[in-house]
Amino acid sequence: MKILKLFTFLMIDFILAIEQWDDYTRVNAPYCGIKSENDKKIVGGEEANRGEWPWQIAIYFRNRFICGGSLINSMWILTAAHCVYKQNSNSYAIVTGLHDLDNRDIYTQTRQISQIIVHPSYSQIGFKNDIALMRLSQKVILNNQTLPVCLPLPYKYYSNVKSTATGWGSIRSGGPVSKILNEVELPLLNDIDCLKLYPTVTPSIALCAGNTGLNKDTCQGDSGGPLVVEETNMIGKSLMKKEKHFFLAGITSWGDGCGNGGVYTRTSNYYDWIKQNIRQTF
Repeated sequence: MKILKLFTFLMIDFILAIEQWDDYTRVNAPYCGIKSENDKKIVGGEEANRGEWPWQIAIYFRNRFICGGSLINSMWILTAAHCVYKQNSNSYAIVTGLHDLDNRDIYTQTRQISQIIVHPSYSQIGFKNDIALMRLSQKVILNNQTLPVCLPLPYKYYSNVKSTATGWGSIRSGGPVSKILNEVELPLLNDIDCLKLYPTVTPSIALCAGNTGLNKDTCQGDSGGPLVVEETNMIGKSLMKKEKHFFLAGITSWGDGCGNGGVYTRTSNYYDWIKQNIRQTF
């Protein structure tokens, strides 16, 4: 009973903290990047646990699943520009807290999109600056299954660390999307190795994750989804005595086939652009 009471008090504190801090013109709330305790396809990955990646969202275009994305606060989604380029915002909807594309849980939330902001320097040639913001028509309710991811600051330059990509993408190149949310652990490459794999990449705005021959990768349908890195004590004192947070190191962008590593938008390069846009639209 004492354990149950303690857990209840912690959850009340958690909910109150969300309500007090929740500001959709800001990012990196104290509760951002907190992963579910239920730890335990994407190519070469495995099924994620329900609610394990609470910032992962599914993007639908005219009622058809097309891409992934990441919740950055209660009103804004971050995704790849090529998922939304030159399309009407009224054609899109997003779902939070989703695990099975064919079955909604009681805690999943669906929202329409009221505005899309594509990076002004996005280029379809080489997918340069492949990043976009989506503003929801109505705030989502933040809870254990729906929480924002943390954004890395501009000076953060990830290299030679492990990361995790999530999504409903194909389990093989050219195959159908996965019905179930999958996860895969990928090494983040340094700039030299990244350029060996993809010589056209500009390392200041993009990064590579995954190696050739490992058959671990993102694939079609994973576009726009999160590539996260776990860090400790980057946000300050966490709620519920958690000290580790997940940061959005990259946004799934493109690659040559599936299974030999791919290219991701380097999120830290766009931190100021993100903050500026979510502030100016109100």
